[in-house]
Amino acid sequence: MGITLEDLEQHRYLLKEISYLSEKLENITDTHGQVVSDSVIGSSNQFPYQEIVIPIVGVSPKHIGMYHKTKEELNKRITSIKKKVTEIEKFVESVPRSDIRQIIELRYIQGLSWRNVSIKVYGVSAEDRARMAITRYFEKS
Repeated sequence: MGITLEDLEQHRYLLKEISYLSEKLENITDTHGQVVSDSVIGSSNQFPYQEIVIPIVGVSPKHIGMYHKTKEELNKRITSIKKKVTEIEKFVESVPRSDIRQIIELRYIQGLSWRNVSIKVYGVSAEDRARMAITRYFEKS
């Protein structure tokens, strides 16, 4: 699959980006803030035929197109990022060594410090232990 340590480091940030873009997508409106209005003069259809002003409010077709284009671009970005996240998660599942899977999960997905990862995986507080294990694993791959 070609996953690197840099890809693993990006995992949490990719999830945050998906959340941010999804929120942005939900908050854009059809009008994109571009409501146009005008008015026409008409009259009632019964006597006395008095003039009245009739307001017309709508969205410019130009801005509707911009809305759909923006929405489409955001959806493409979200899909692309989700694909990368899925690729990373499948890689983690495919790692044959339990200690390496645990290191990846604790460090790159949960964001624990190297010291805490070493304690949880190896029972020692030497932070180099987990870091060196993952570095060696990727050098061999």
